[in-house]
Amino acid sequence: MGWPSARRLRRIVSQPNAKRESDMSTPNFLQDADETVRQVKEFSDHMIELTRKNGLAWLEAYERVLDRMLRLQECAAASTQIEWINMLTAANADFMREMSTVYVRTVREQLK
Repeated sequence: MGWPSARRLRRIVSQPNAKRESDMSTPNFLQDADETVRQVKEFSDHMIELTRKNGLAWLEAYERVLDRMLRLQECAAASTQIEWINMLTAANADFMREMSTVYVRTVREQLK
């Protein structure tokens, strides 16, 4: 199907649209609008809840990955048997754990 011809467009535009105007003033229109608003609110609330759940799942996965990464880093440093590397790695791992704990706690509170 192509675009309507210019003649057809003029005829459509020149015809009075009494049905559309009367629909705007009927109580059914207002009821339909209220129903639409209610549905949008329900959908929005549902999406917010799903986002919270997904955010919490992502946060738990982040914690696990970070913990495994820090343990791997500590094991690699311990295998070198060089004391200052072990101390530096342990200090870095402790710092990362403390910072991530604060970060995770803050995000978790925001998702509640």
